[in-house]
Amino acid sequence: MGLVNRVVPKAELETCTETLLQQIAANAPLTLRAAKAALIDALRLPADRDPAWVERLVAACYESEDYAEGLRAFLEKRAPVFRGR
Repeated sequence: MGLVNRVVPKAELETCTETLLQQIAANAPLTLRAAKAALIDALRLPADRDPAWVERLVAACYESEDYAEGLRAFLEKRAPVFRGR
């Protein structure tokens, strides 16, 4: 899953963790929501999973203003400003 891809000395753990958290939090809110939902759904029993729900959340990401902003920011070589819309 790529959840553990680095080992750091104990003295660097807090700084490294904070940096990673900031990188994750800088992503589009709708994308974070969809990713969290996908993880939660994957942990459910197979009979209780709702892939259509996750697919709707992912589709909403692609249809969002934030997606358009991300594309513009990439093309303009700047950091995106996400608004959760």
